[in-house]
Amino acid sequence: MSPAATFSTMETPICTTARILAPQAGIFVAELPNGKKVLAHLSRQLRESGAVVAVGMRVAVEMTAYDFDIARIVRVLDEECKG
Repeated sequence: MSPAATFSTMETPICTTARILAPQAGIFVAELPNGKKVLAHLSRQLRESGAVVAVGMRVAVEMTAYDFDIARIVRVLDEECKG
C-alpha cells in the first residue's frame, strides 16, 4: 500500500457554532459556546455568494486542531440579528 493511501493530508475540521461580536477589517471577532473569542473569516463560498454577517448573528464555524484562534465561517444560522 502506498503512503498516500494511508496518510490523509486533510484533517477533519472541528465544527461548532459561534456568535459574531464585532467586525474587524474583513474578518470578525466571534465567541464560541465555551466563551473563547476567535477571529473568524468567511469561507470562499459565502464570500462569493455575498452573504451578510452582522453583529449578534449565530454562525457555524470550522477550526483546525492546530490553531484554536482562527475559525472559518461556513454557514449563517440566524438570518437576522436577535440582539
